[in-house]
Amino acid sequence: WHWYVLALLFVVVVTTATTARALRLILAAFVIGAVASVAIGVLDGSLTSAIDGGARFAGSAGDPNILAASIIPATVLAAALLSEARSSLVRGLFLGAIVMLVAGIVASGSRGGALAAGVTIVAAFIFFKRRRVEVAAVAAVVLGIAALTFVNAPGAWERVTSFDDDNGRSDLWTVAWRVGEDEPVTGVGLNNFVVHSPDYVREPGALEYVGLIVDDPHLVHNTYLQLFAEGGVVGLALFLGFVGACLRATKLAADRFEAQGERSLGTLARAAMVATISMLAAMVFLSTATDKRLWLLLALGPALLAVASRERDEASVWPESARLW
Repeated sequence: WHWYVLALLFVVVVTTATTARALRLILAAFVIGAVASVAIGVLDGSLTSAIDGGARFAGSAGDPNILAASIIPATVLAAALLSEARSSLVRGLFLGAIVMLVAGIVASGSRGGALAAGVTIVAAFIFFKRRRVEVAAVAAVVLGIAALTFVNAPGAWERVTSFDDDNGRSDLWTVAWRVGEDEPVTGVGLNNFVVHSPDYVREPGALEYVGLIVDDPHLVHNTYLQLFAEGGVVGLALFLGFVGACLRATKLAADRFEAQGERSLGTLARAAMVATISMLAAMVFLSTATDKRLWLLLALGPALLAVASRERDEASVWPESARLW
């Protein structure tokens, strides 16, 4: 039933976020939600505990990896909103949000989050061709904040840079691949990996964490392998095709905004695209195809394109003097 909710969410966003103001409010709300998640962890003392070497920081997300996957795109959006803010107060608020979000990412000790952060920086340099100096400046600030937090949280640095133990993730990936190979076209059905995975542990090949598959069945911890196992090539191709179409819509919107002289909206559109890519990168280590935050970001693509197309149509109908009036 989660997929029906996601479809409804997608339609609601695409059909209601029809103005530049509405789109800005949605992006700001995304950032506020991520900051609130980290703030809850600050207030209950779990952030301080994580920095002191205690349990990994999970904020209100309940899982450190899911927290990191959601606050990385929020950091991207906060940086974009900061760059276009006119009020000193608003700029200060978004800068404070970035500091809090980066500290939350570090305290989560998420290796998937670290990978997604690296992919995000590369994607920003690729898609912000005309603003690479600004991207470099933002990246330097973010990396500086991260470095200072790592200095105070050596345990998080040790975990992020250690790959000796993957806590059973590779075993889950192995079994997911076996399931997909057995049912390559349509898979074993949505949400059925945990049902069928125990049937594949006796095949040749050593598995160290069999308990995560038989005694306490876990998801694959890789969205793409999960979709392959449960939906086969058909399901995975449909998902990737849909994601690709939404990203293309976001890119087209950014190009059209910039062609119309709407540099601010173009920046927000490119930030939304990079934020979406960051979540897609984090999904290599998470089974989060039904994460509503991902589908909100995907829905922004068609919404942004619709706004950009309307702006272009109005520009072609009304002369410049009339639009200024």
